[in-house]
Amino acid sequence: MGMPGRKPKDAVDRYPCGKVIQPSRRETREQIIAVVVSQPHRAAQHNADSKLLGSSIGRLYRAGLIDGRLFNIADRFHKLVERHKRVIGCPSENAIALDYGAVKSEGRFIGEPETDEEKIKREAETRRAYSDMHCALEDAGRDMFGLSRQGAYLTALRDCIVQDKEPRDPEIIKQGLNVLASLWRDAESGQ
Repeated sequence: MGMPGRKPKDAVDRYPCGKVIQPSRRETREQIIAVVVSQPHRAAQHNADSKLLGSSIGRLYRAGLIDGRLFNIADRFHKLVERHKRVIGCPSENAIALDYGAVKSEGRFIGEPETDEEKIKREAETRRAYSDMHCALEDAGRDMFGLSRQGAYLTALRDCIVQDKEPRDPEIIKQGLNVLASLWRDAESGQ
C-alpha cells in the first residue's frame, strides 16, 4: 500500500525542503504594455505606448492641438492646483493623478524639517500664485464669454488637466493656457 494522502506532483520545481515553488502571479512587462496599447484612445496611434497618451492634455499635445510651451504651462497649472489643495487641506481632485511634489517639493525633500516661517512663506506664496491664476482666468472668461460663463476657462482647464476628462472644446483649453502663459510671463519679467 502506498503513502496516504494526495499524490505528489512530479514535474514541478521545489524548494530544498520539498515545498512546491509557485509560479509568479505578477504580470510581465509585455502583458502590461499589451493592456495599455489595447485601450481605445491608444489603438489608432502610431506610438501607442507613449506616456503622453495616458492623459487628456497629453493627447491634445500629441494631436498637435497645443504646442510644447502650452503643455509645460498645463503641467505648471496642475502642480499649482495640487499644491494649493495641500495648503488648504483639501484632498486631490483626482486621486489617481500623479501627486506632483510628493517626492520633492519646492527644492526640498518632503522628509526635511521646515521652520514655521518657511512654511508660512511657502503657503502664502502658493495662495498668492493660485489667487493670481484664478483671477486671470476669471477675468479672461468674463471678457470672452460674459458674466454668465466667466469661469469657463478655469472649469475647462481643471476638468482636462487635473481631473483628466476629455475636453469638449480643445480651443477653450488652448485659450486658457495662453492666458496663463501671458500671466506667468508677465510675473517672471517683474511687471
